[in-house]
Amino acid sequence: MTFPSFGRPEHLLQDLRYSARMLRRNPGFAVVTIATLALGIGMTTAMFSVVNGVLLKTLPYPDADRLVWIAPHAPWYENSVSRADYLLWKDQAHSFAAFTAYSNEERALVYQGQPTTVQLAFITGDFWSISGAKPALGRIFTPHERDQLVLSWPLFQRRFGGDPAVIGKSLTIDGRTFTIAGVLPGNFRFVFPPDMYAGDPIPEIEAYIPIPDGHEAPGDPMRETAETGPIPTWVRVVGRLRTDASFASAEAEMQVIFDRVRRIPNVYGRWPEEKMLFIPLAERVAGQQRTALIMLFGAVGFVLLIAGANFANLLMARASTREREIAVRSALGASRGHLIRHFLVESIWLAALGGAAGLLLARWAVAIAIRIGAHAVPRLADVQIDLPVMLFAAAITLAIGIVFGLTPVAGLRRNAASESVKGEGATFSAGAGQVRFRRWLVTMEFALAIVLLSGAALLLKSFWRMNDFPPGFEPNKLLVMNVSLGGPKYFRHWPEQSAYIEELVSRAGRLPGVEAVGIQCGTLHQGLEQVGDVAHEKEKDAFAVRYVSARFFHAIRAPLIAGRWPRDEEWRDLKDVVLVNQTFARAYGGSGDILGKHIRGGLVDAVIIGVVGDFKDFQLDSSPEAQVYLPYPMAPAILNMRVFVRTEN
Repeated sequence: MTFPSFGRPEHLLQDLRYSARMLRRNPGFAVVTIATLALGIGMTTAMFSVVNGVLLKTLPYPDADRLVWIAPHAPWYENSVSRADYLLWKDQAHSFAAFTAYSNEERALVYQGQPTTVQLAFITGDFWSISGAKPALGRIFTPHERDQLVLSWPLFQRRFGGDPAVIGKSLTIDGRTFTIAGVLPGNFRFVFPPDMYAGDPIPEIEAYIPIPDGHEAPGDPMRETAETGPIPTWVRVVGRLRTDASFASAEAEMQVIFDRVRRIPNVYGRWPEEKMLFIPLAERVAGQQRTALIMLFGAVGFVLLIAGANFANLLMARASTREREIAVRSALGASRGHLIRHFLVESIWLAALGGAAGLLLARWAVAIAIRIGAHAVPRLADVQIDLPVMLFAAAITLAIGIVFGLTPVAGLRRNAASESVKGEGATFSAGAGQVRFRRWLVTMEFALAIVLLSGAALLLKSFWRMNDFPPGFEPNKLLVMNVSLGGPKYFRHWPEQSAYIEELVSRAGRLPGVEAVGIQCGTLHQGLEQVGDVAHEKEKDAFAVRYVSARFFHAIRAPLIAGRWPRDEEWRDLKDVVLVNQTFARAYGGSGDILGKHIRGGLVDAVIIGVVGDFKDFQLDSSPEAQVYLPYPMAPAILNMRVFVRTEN
């Protein structure tokens, strides 16, 4: 088949006007065809916009392709490093033009006597240089300043009414006074991986304060004191490679430094399983979403192919009813190339209408995706139908219009016109080649549909099987809320914190229909050893230490496998007793054998009095990790907690 010459512009306009008249005469055909294309093009465009915004777009930072994520990595955790270790990394690494550490926590901010809870980023080093942030108002603090604060634009508008006069004003965070130095612009985005529990929504950073220098001991995380103010115990590290440093050489240098620093004793212990993670920052930001998004993009690609095959079949079916029209036009002198041009213009015209409707559908789909998943997928909130996405939609629309639009004339025979005029021909679609092609299209649609249905069935099966994993507790009728304590009344004042928590638990417990109330104050991985255990006397195994209240297990209804529950006074008076889970017990030979054993390490120095059944609160299909349960007053930070309320109904 030869491709036609489109001739002069007036010829194209004639074909466009003629095609428009034909579509008006067949509104049912036009509506079905446009709807079919809109579905395929719209879903593909929407998915491409997500893939483009989350995976393909560079991070909104200078030299983003040279930013790397550096972190200790072990089977039970990733990402966090002590402040002292970070400083050693920074001082000894020479392959980096910039180095920064950061962390984030929810803290209470008090301005003019009115408290509000904000997601606070603690930053140090070259954070502003790496992120490329410039102030919209005021200034940004230098790495060596203290007690300065920079607001995000949303917080500036919401809490301070967008008033520029707040620059230079004072506010307090956890009892310490900070000065508002500046406000970041509305287009600045914090896309660094935040500190969060697995399954928690991605927090939006609302304000920034510096991590003050000093007060670190070798191998010991920096702790907040009255002199330092609120600071994180652990930080995350990002570096920007020098222009003359390759990724491989920087990784090799950091591996040497990492191994050297690991030999420095740490109060929480170091373990052999710990390795160094050194990957591009963009890859770390995308995380586990990369595979899922690529699979979804492939699935909507199948939908687009099915829509294209349907489009081709609709065009061929319509062409079979127009053989007399084609015959008359041929008899009047229309060449084969002119007929092909007409069909091509008509198909592109239909595809363009379907593509325009598909763009509207894509905008709607993206808006729903952002509304549902912005707190679960990084960078999804910034996804939009921008110029690259519209160019992609235009490209697939044109491709569908050309590739599938030529199918009606693929089997056009030279004698079809004369046979039709004489009444001798069967129909325009009666050619054996076209019949075979239409059968092939139907077969392709059926095969693609089978692939999609099989994939959907496997996903449903995986979802079903994942929900078959027992969580180990009863999630029904269980309410969970996050509570943050802040302000001078509670900052580093345990009696006031304790009084508040006891009052909270007491009042919640007296509410109608409440069966039990429990408290959890975070989890910390520590190296522990069993006293007197010869097999482990020279090394410490790593376990998750979770800080909870005595009634926590009753609130979530976790089963007691062996031993006994702690009495309220034992937990309240911080007696040297702990609970462990089944996985911990198996590590030492069995549930019954572990009772009465003495374990020690970090903040733990106690006797095991009970074994709790394994339970999962992050992922149902994950393997449970060994855990030790301590009274929540022993937690390193008591300002943030989760409250679990068991109700009757």
